[in-house]
Amino acid sequence: MNKLESIGQLIISDVPTGLLHHKKDSRDRKFLGKKDSFIGVGTSIDDKDFSLAKNQFDQNPFTMCVYAAGSKGCSDQDGIKYSVRWSVKVARHLGYTSGQGYSYLRGFLKVATQVGLLPYRLMPDEVNGMSWNEYSKWTAEDEKLLKTALNYRLKEYKSVNNRKDLMLALKNGYAPFTGGKWFSEMNRPQSPGYLLQYLGRYVGGHSYRYTGWSYSGQYMESLNTFGENYGLEGKMWLSNPFKITMQYSIYLISKLDLDKRVAEFKIENDGKMVRTKNDPACYLIEGGRKRHIPTMEIFWNVYDKIGAKNFDNDVKPELLNNVKKGSDVLTF
Repeated sequence: MNKLESIGQLIISDVPTGLLHHKKDSRDRKFLGKKDSFIGVGTSIDDKDFSLAKNQFDQNPFTMCVYAAGSKGCSDQDGIKYSVRWSVKVARHLGYTSGQGYSYLRGFLKVATQVGLLPYRLMPDEVNGMSWNEYSKWTAEDEKLLKTALNYRLKEYKSVNNRKDLMLALKNGYAPFTGGKWFSEMNRPQSPGYLLQYLGRYVGGHSYRYTGWSYSGQYMESLNTFGENYGLEGKMWLSNPFKITMQYSIYLISKLDLDKRVAEFKIENDGKMVRTKNDPACYLIEGGRKRHIPTMEIFWNVYDKIGAKNFDNDVKPELLNNVKKGSDVLTF
């Protein structure tokens, strides 16, 4: 049915959409209760502003928003930079997508839970002027990577049915994945602060993820896949994430097991300086251990040696905390 719909959209739509209608089943009707370990419990959601957004992606010129939003959402919540291109390749190979990326929300969820994701370091995902076939074609090398992807396979996904659970999930480090109807005026987010309004001509569907909230929690922060020049560095805000006539299902997908996340963190950040957002302590990751940088003089010495590209000052505390300590950096 999705294949037939994608063909129909190509024929009748002036502006092709990247998202097909979504068929609900029993998984969409699961309710996330207060005791559900999937989102955590007892965490305050009273902060005026909150965001876990970190990973950006520009899907131009393709319509692969489902896989871009899903992959980058998992990157946000796992602290691992995942490849969009890998999930697109798998989806095309398995028949979950057609055209230049047409898909449905569960297409990505099936890739993540049945096949597995892949770190960016193993498959960079920038489009870089490639044709759709060049970007998404399945190759013999991709076949070999399937075993590696199993290490990054996520366990489950569930739907979110109310605002409180949505905000709790965000506060506990999840990036809910969703999509909805899209209108021409939504390409020009309105004031205040790039707020999305359902105005103009209906142009199709679009997928994105929620990464936080702003304006005293009234508006949900939504990170788009149109690139950093859209809205505020790719961000816009939506006032009602449960608007029935406009919004599709909102999903949470489980995080990768912590030990696997830590192992990947050490590989990704080897030779880099890192610190968490609210902690001034800075570390150099080296040989699978973290070496504390005790003074500003040594900090700038290390910074000058490794270069700005190897400095990441906002990593997830649960990952950094689980890296074993090494000796302090006294000379470099």
